[in-house]
Amino acid sequence: MDTIRSKFFWQGAGDQFKYHMAKWIAVSKPKAQRGLGIINTYLMNECLITKWIWKIDKRADEVCYKPLDAKYMKGKGFMGSSYQGTSQFWKGSHKVKHLYKWGAEGETVRFWHDTWIGGIPLKLQYRLIFEICQNPEATVKSLWKESGWDIPLIRSLHGATLDEWNDLQGVLQDGLEDDEVNWVLEKSRNFSTKSLYTCLTHGGVKDKLTDMIWKCRIPLKVKVFLWQFFHRKLQTALSLTKRGWQGSPLCCICPEIETVNHLFFGCAFAQYIWSCIRDALNLQDFPTSIQDVISQWMPRRLGIPKKLCFTFFAGVAWAIWKNRNKMAIEKLFPNTPDAVIHTAINFVQTWVDLQRENDKAKMKAMAQSLSDWMLQKDQLAGPFSDVAVI
Repeated sequence: MDTIRSKFFWQGAGDQFKYHMAKWIAVSKPKAQRGLGIINTYLMNECLITKWIWKIDKRADEVCYKPLDAKYMKGKGFMGSSYQGTSQFWKGSHKVKHLYKWGAEGETVRFWHDTWIGGIPLKLQYRLIFEICQNPEATVKSLWKESGWDIPLIRSLHGATLDEWNDLQGVLQDGLEDDEVNWVLEKSRNFSTKSLYTCLTHGGVKDKLTDMIWKCRIPLKVKVFLWQFFHRKLQTALSLTKRGWQGSPLCCICPEIETVNHLFFGCAFAQYIWSCIRDALNLQDFPTSIQDVISQWMPRRLGIPKKLCFTFFAGVAWAIWKNRNKMAIEKLFPNTPDAVIHTAINFVQTWVDLQRENDKAKMKAMAQSLSDWMLQKDQLAGPFSDVAVI
């Protein structure tokens, strides 16, 4: 299924072959973890199967689950049942039971093997006691009596084992609540597929740049473009030749290798565009690489909120990319680079209506400022600053 989804994502419904610029495992990561947020069907399937284990544990007394208890569990509960010689459904459920243990807590779990107290399984924390316990597969419920904990051992206690035993007794709770399984990954204490999937795909600290891309109020296709841009996954000439393309890896304007950094910052065509923007907005300099955009250009915010600065950058980068495709694929070259700047202005003006009400005026002012500067530049006889038409 993932092969079909990947093919559709990169080349659409048509039969024309297009190169896959990123591994599917990277694309299917959550948006906050530098991915595109496309669901990983393998992990989602495991989460959905885990939900069945939750239902079996929570509704074991209902009529529809009685046949499962009679055929597979035999009064031992799901965790105590065997999967050998059973159906594909039951075998598949046992394959994901380790995921269920991550979030489930309750007295139906195994005393030694499951994590129900102390953060780690008791068999790892109290190895000596575990080695001499009479029933390693005992459940929490079976070892609790009205008078307290009853943990049968096969040998007497002395020395280090006695010390561990005393420590274990101190850790164990004095009593148990009603026999009920809770899901610790949700505040409601009820199982949800979303909570388990998030736990499986969470990679730690959120990526602020990727978060900015998805919060930016621009068309979805431009967001995907920005994701490819910042991850260097665009279909540049160099990237395509690495994937077997037989064309030239050189830029269609200058005799340099076409990389993402060269196309958007190093090419004389791109430098002219950024020079115009620098002079129009009274900036000290313009970005020279992707890293420069992230570390230097974006933090300055151009005198506007960072999200609007990001939107403005998206308009310029999208205009450069659209123009590059016309030159490289359709062999249509603009009469002047100014046409690309006017295209960028048009994009930004079009996206104004997508912004929040209190941001619309700022976006309009920035686009109008650049438009007025371009009009003034066209009226000048000589070059403006160090900007010159190629």
